[in-house]
Amino acid sequence: MKALLEQKAKAISMRQAGAKQSEIVSELKVSKGIVSMWLKNINLPEGYHEKIYIQRYGHRSGVTVVGAHSYISCNNCKQSKKTEDFLRKNNNAKITERNAYKSNCKICNTKRVCEYNKKNKRIAISILGGKCQCGCEDESMLEIHHKNMNGNQERKTISKEMLRKRITKMTPHEAQKDYKLFCGVCHEAEHAMINNPNIKYEIKYIFT
Repeated sequence: MKALLEQKAKAISMRQAGAKQSEIVSELKVSKGIVSMWLKNINLPEGYHEKIYIQRYGHRSGVTVVGAHSYISCNNCKQSKKTEDFLRKNNNAKITERNAYKSNCKICNTKRVCEYNKKNKRIAISILGGKCQCGCEDESMLEIHHKNMNGNQERKTISKEMLRKRITKMTPHEAQKDYKLFCGVCHEAEHAMINNPNIKYEIKYIFT
C-alpha cells in the first residue's frame, strides 16, 4: 500500500512537471487506468497542450523541440533560439506555429528598430537644414523645436521616433514651416526667450 502511494505521488509530480501520461505509465510500470485515475483532478502545467502540439506537428512549421524547450531559427542571425527569445505576433495566440512569432529574435529585432530610427533621424535632420543656427552639426546634440509651441501636447500622442518619421515624408518647405533644428543649448535659450518676452537676452557663440 505504501509503495502504491509513493507511486501515486511520483505520478502526480511527473504530471505537474509536464510529463505525458504514457511516459508516467512507462516509468512506473503500472496500468494506464490506474494512472488515469490518479491524475483525474490534477491541473496540467501552463502551455502543456501547446508543447504537445509542437512535439507532434512542429516539424511542419519550423518549430523544433529539444527536451523541455522549443526552438526556432531567426531569419536574420540564422541562429536557433528558444521561442521565448522571440516576440509574439499575437499574445493571445497559442504557441503552436512558427508564424505565431516574429521572424527575427528579440536581439536582432531591437537592432533593426534602432537602425531604422537612426536612419529616420538623419533624414529628418537633413530636411530641417542639417545644423543649428550656431553651426552645431552633431546629430546627438540636435533637437527638433516646434515653432507653434505645441511640443508637449504633440508628445502625448506620438513619440519622437514617430515625429521624425512624419518629417521624413515632408518636403523641406513643409517641415521647416512647423519645425526648426536647434542644439540643446540653443533650444533652451529659444524657449527662455519665448516664455519671457520682456527680458532681453544676448546669446554669444564661442568657437574653439
